Amino acid sequence: MNYLIFGNTDSRRAKEWEKAIGNNPFELVTFQAIASGQFPSISVLTTVRITSPGENFETFRLLVSLGGYADSYDLDNEKGRILLHAYWYKGWSLILDKIQAFLAINPLAKVMNDPLSIKQAFNKPFSQQMLRKAGIPVPKIYCQQLTGFKQLLQIMEDNGLSRVFLKPAHGSSASGVMMFRKSANKMLLETTIHLVKEGREPKLFNHLRLQRYQNIEDIKTIVELMIPNHLHAEQWIRKKRFQSKSTDFRVVIINKQPIFVQPRHSNHPITNLHLDNEKGVIETLENAWSSLAIDKVRTIAVDVATVFSGLFYAGIDIALDEKDNPYVLEINPFGDFLKDIYIDQKNTYEFEFSAWKNKVVQ
Repeated sequence: MNYLIFGNTDSRRAKEWEKAIGNNPFELVTFQAIASGQFPSISVLTTVRITSPGENFETFRLLVSLGGYADSYDLDNEKGRILLHAYWYKGWSLILDKIQAFLAINPLAKVMNDPLSIKQAFNKPFSQQMLRKAGIPVPKIYCQQLTGFKQLLQIMEDNGLSRVFLKPAHGSSASGVMMFRKSANKMLLETTIHLVKEGREPKLFNHLRLQRYQNIEDIKTIVELMIPNHLHAEQWIRKKRFQSKSTDFRVVIINKQPIFVQPRHSNHPITNLHLDNEKGVIETLENAWSSLAIDKVRTIAVDVATVFSGLFYAGIDIALDEKDNPYVLEINPFGDFLKDIYIDQKNTYEFEFSAWKNKVVQ
């Protein structure tokens, strides 16, 4: 079998997959080539793996340009700036549509994660709606699309809320996610968004450290600038704590099985490991919380995999509340990258390679 990778040449995920497939013949086609319609000829059974477009500035520029952002070539000095996610998502969807068309005329090409499922997973409100219809517990969405900061305050007052999560419809790696609390006239916004107020207009940038804002005008500015990203207000799940730290799980499903269940601990509710949060040990939590609680996490991950049946692998973020009720927070079609984490001396990519061969090769 041959292997075809769609992705960036400097992608850590692509390189890990190359290691996993060993000496098998493979070819990498960049997103720039896909945008130009440059696809290889397929004459033998070929595994197709679509990798994340993230971590590459030129690909980011390509996607926002395809999505309609006219000034993408003026971004050289603004790396990390949060633009309208809609530009990125539209451009990414166009790339996925081209891949889908390629697959349709090449029956020997067997894709691991199909483009439609990837597109759906990158639309948070839509994917939550899919899960909710299937009876899978997800946080309540109080407003599908906010129109302004004043409306946010009214929603919280009407629902008796002191805290909410604010999330853009399209994004990953906690980009644009905000934790907002208010009590009387005091407000606190915690987020990976860095507000820069130099020049004529304020600008927002991604940051690898959690930023805290208590000035009401700064909070209002950030929320208002994020509103066009199809920002929605979501229920704040009070995550169960372990050793006084907020805890949730990144579950990597492979062929609809929860193979890796990785606890994540943090001093705040945003637990993404790339933000220097703590990797937990699943056996420790099974002993501390009971295996029954962890089984709920595994079971709901399988339920999600059934709904997103077009994803051979994915990372699912799941939290238990203080009463051990599970909630699916997000599904990431590229969420299988767990650095330096192994089961039986295999990382996620090596598990995927073995499972895929058993599934495809008769």
